[in-house]
Amino acid sequence: MRTLRLAAGAACAAALLVSAHSASAISAEDALAVAQRSISEQQGGVGRIKSSMSTTRRRERTAEQRLADADLLYRTRDYERASIVFSEIVEKYPDQSTVYAEALNGLAETYYQSKQYLSAKRVYQRIVAEASGSSRLAAYRGRAIARLTDIALRTHDVASLDDLFARLNQEPPSSVEPMIAYARGRVLLAKGDYDGARRSLQAVPAGAAVHHQAMYLLGVLALKEAQAKLATAVNPAPSGGTDTPAPPPSKRGVYVAAIDAFSAVTRLVGDTPDHQHIVDLAWLAVGRLLFESEQYRAAVDAYEHVDRKSPEFGTMLFEVATVYVQMGDMARAQRALEVLSLIDPDSADTADAGLLRGDLELRAGQFKNARATFEGIRARFDPMRESVDRFLGSTSDPAVYYERLIEQQLDVVETSNGLPPLAVLWAREADDGPEAFAVVDEVVQTRKLLRGAQDLASRLSIVMTSPGKVRAFPDLMAGEQAATAVVNGLMRARGILGQGLDDVEPSEVSGELAQVRAERRALQRSVMDLPVNPGDFQRRENAASSQWNRLSQKLQQFELETDRLQAVVNGLERIMADNGARGVVRDAESTARIKADLDATKAAIASYRKQIAELRRLVEGARLTASASDRSVYDDDNVRARYKAAIAREMQLVSQGSAGVKAGAWAGRAAPLLAQADQTEAQAEAIRKEIEEQVDKKASALLADIMAEQARISDYGAQLDVLDQEARLVVGQVAQRNFGIVRDRLRTIVVRADVGITEEAWEAREEQQLRVRNLQTERARSERLLNEELREVLDDAANE
Repeated sequence: MRTLRLAAGAACAAALLVSAHSASAISAEDALAVAQRSISEQQGGVGRIKSSMSTTRRRERTAEQRLADADLLYRTRDYERASIVFSEIVEKYPDQSTVYAEALNGLAETYYQSKQYLSAKRVYQRIVAEASGSSRLAAYRGRAIARLTDIALRTHDVASLDDLFARLNQEPPSSVEPMIAYARGRVLLAKGDYDGARRSLQAVPAGAAVHHQAMYLLGVLALKEAQAKLATAVNPAPSGGTDTPAPPPSKRGVYVAAIDAFSAVTRLVGDTPDHQHIVDLAWLAVGRLLFESEQYRAAVDAYEHVDRKSPEFGTMLFEVATVYVQMGDMARAQRALEVLSLIDPDSADTADAGLLRGDLELRAGQFKNARATFEGIRARFDPMRESVDRFLGSTSDPAVYYERLIEQQLDVVETSNGLPPLAVLWAREADDGPEAFAVVDEVVQTRKLLRGAQDLASRLSIVMTSPGKVRAFPDLMAGEQAATAVVNGLMRARGILGQGLDDVEPSEVSGELAQVRAERRALQRSVMDLPVNPGDFQRRENAASSQWNRLSQKLQQFELETDRLQAVVNGLERIMADNGARGVVRDAESTARIKADLDATKAAIASYRKQIAELRRLVEGARLTASASDRSVYDDDNVRARYKAAIAREMQLVSQGSAGVKAGAWAGRAAPLLAQADQTEAQAEAIRKEIEEQVDKKASALLADIMAEQARISDYGAQLDVLDQEARLVVGQVAQRNFGIVRDRLRTIVVRADVGITEEAWEAREEQQLRVRNLQTERARSERLLNEELREVLDDAANE
């Protein structure tokens, strides 16, 4: 860039000289001197054009530098970009064993941390397969097998556990032994081999990254053993004797070992977010076990250790409210539920928490608050029930449910379908939901990636086929800009000579000279405005982009108008749906006419959205190609050609005596300068042509690569469609069943809210009746006392 600035320096100097003289008329002698200096400086700038290109050319980063970039992205949790850089390294440097091994392992870890488990599984399997032929990859083999075990447990791939467990047992002790011991312990725990699992998990040292997880699993193991002991005590094995069976053990005694194991986890340091989450889970486990052991005060103390920033804080509030209910402390239970409704209104326990809160308010005699709580629950969940009911009633084809879920995840039918996010969350958590929705998530992620890749390829194609494709090559763009600055500087020098002609020529001329001078003067301002320095070029870039920005803003206004129209339609549809409940009656003809109008409007809105999307695509493509040499905005080539021809012809006519002897003599002195400018311009134009040829060559090569990538993207899309067809029926059936479960759950919630409202009304009635009875009793007692006093007064009067 320093050389580029030097190349533009000559043009800058000439521009300063020109600006100094353009504010007022320049004399003929000064014009010759300024033009001479400017042309000489441009001649020096020609030699620096190619050096500016070599200076601007980006030096390709080494494999080690790219690996460091990817590792930095991974550590900052920018997994999407990290996976791209790791993939590029794996594809580009397969012969560099160290870099290749680290990049392949980094790619697998990136997929794993971003919860793309199937992609991570594919890369880990590649590491295991290639480890036998690479000493570098052999160091990652144990970790890869451990990760594959973890992925198999997370995705419920039970069939692969036996093979993975056999491979784990074949691994020799190494630096990744803690990870292998942890994975072996998880598999043994899943198989029910508690003794083997305990030995493996206890082998994980304290400094290992998975030490917290291993300690937590030891607590889970102790809990499973306690649950097995309780189950055996409840259902003892039949015996032939007649002895009285022993009483079942108390939960307090059985859960001691599990409580101690989880308490050991709570004493660990939460040095990372994952470890802190495990500590919070351990506090939750301790609280639950203490609650099961009827140690309510100790359970509350355990729950209160959960960090407020923890994702488990909402779960803790709901469970601690249940503990307070058992303790009879209704006030604290209500406060916990109120905090839950504020900090996590969309939690999975929100419905049960709201119903429990209403019940507590009802017990406390807070009838007004209870009614407001129950009505709020009904108002929130009844529309959800209706939405899910409509969703289930729209079709009975499982494939349709699959497509609807895909569209829902892609935000395609968010406004039209209105499927509540909470209902989708509950459907995910229902039977077989995690596995089925994992397929949906993978398909959605793949479709988004394919869509993004296709969009990127289209953008690159637009750039490579546009007049401004030089912008894709910074070094060539710097050279072209420097060459253009030289050409424009020479044109400004010609403009200065044109100002000198104005000083020596008589004010009145005729014939061809008058016509040529008029044309030259008409182009004079445009020539003096040609860009000659980086600031000028940047202003040109901004001006070229601004026209497309204005169009983009106009499209944004159209989108807002479309959204406003959609909101009006939604409101009218809601009014039409609520008219029956409001007692508004319309005849069938007017109702059908209104619905037809609404349907036509919705179709028009959909058409507008498609047109706006297409126009936005075109505008974005045009914005990518906008540059300082944008011929749709600037006509520099035409201006330069016309002015060059005009001043050359005018100089020729003046030198032939058409404007007098004095002007002819001055034109004779200026002619060599024009010849010198032509010669320098020819050199700069040759360099520009060479640069354009290089740009065309590189653009053609890149365009061929882009077309090849687009073909691969199409193949990936076809493969995804095949997999789609295989998963469509199974996933659709699971989704259909789970949404049926969600509908029943929502219906139960609404019914319980209605029951709560009814109970509140009944309790309010009973309270009023009790008050009436108490008032009547008090009135009767007061009347009886008054009658007794009256009789006493009458008796006293009679005795007197």
